Amino acid sequence: MDFRQLEAFVTVVSTGSMTAAARVLGTSQPTVTRLVQELENSVGFQLLTRNGPKIIPTRDGLDFYAEAEGLLNAVSRLEHRAHDIATAAPRSFNIASISSVGIAFVPKILARMSASKVPDKISLSLQRAEIVPQMVVNGQADLGFANPPLDHPGLETIGSYEAPCVAAVPVDDPLANKKLLRIEDFRGRRFATLGDRFRFRRLVDEALAKQGIEIKQEISCSSTIAALHCIQSGAAVGIVDPLTAFSVPIENVIIRPLAEEHLFSWSIIVAEGHPQLSVLRDLVSLHEEVVGEAVPGFRRKDKSRSRKGTGRSR
Repeated sequence: MDFRQLEAFVTVVSTGSMTAAARVLGTSQPTVTRLVQELENSVGFQLLTRNGPKIIPTRDGLDFYAEAEGLLNAVSRLEHRAHDIATAAPRSFNIASISSVGIAFVPKILARMSASKVPDKISLSLQRAEIVPQMVVNGQADLGFANPPLDHPGLETIGSYEAPCVAAVPVDDPLANKKLLRIEDFRGRRFATLGDRFRFRRLVDEALAKQGIEIKQEISCSSTIAALHCIQSGAAVGIVDPLTAFSVPIENVIIRPLAEEHLFSWSIIVAEGHPQLSVLRDLVSLHEEVVGEAVPGFRRKDKSRSRKGTGRSR
């Protein structure tokens, strides 16, 4: 197994054909085919199934693809870092984030950084909360934004935060006329909610259960953005995280505070002993600044610093 074989295989899966992969790699289709066949002989199992011009990865091939792509990305990062060291350029860094922080707040944070401290190359990867700590520990990300629990060995938490969850309803829904909503107001309604039952979805389920409410009709979504668009259509109502609600305005969706406080929590994590800790701490301060400007009730959990939001419901 060598680097060229892995590169050929990953490119074939990404492009869907040997011919397209050859164009991307600047080589011939027979060369790509040979490299993939050599890789299959090396690993001892079939990576791809071929049906005419269509190439489909096998189940084993998909598992292998995830590892191979991660390795190639790591090599690419190593090349960039070697270049930074050789040229004394500002060190590049990678950020892994849950979507609620990464979509709106990370770009604003980077825009406020001092130009002298901003590396030439920055990578922002939106990931599920359980993936972010793994990326930080493994060195795939320098900085991570994720929801607890975060008890992975080798991690350092440099900021922990919370803010109250909010209700989201269509603009023409009767609930939109209320300035403050109660959990009881959602009884019998179709919910747009998240499919992950172990993090935010669990928080919502527990809030409803305390009032004896069970979701019988739901639209299960992979992100809060998707849930908000379902709410916009009038198909559902929902309880959503405050970061997304106040940072990514969706037309014809009304955001209202909840009478009962249910807190959305997140933390900023780095690997223990990270060499860029001073720069990353600057990012933490800017994060508190931009989130505090947008999200009502935002606060730092460790009490060492506190910043309250000034955003308004819409």
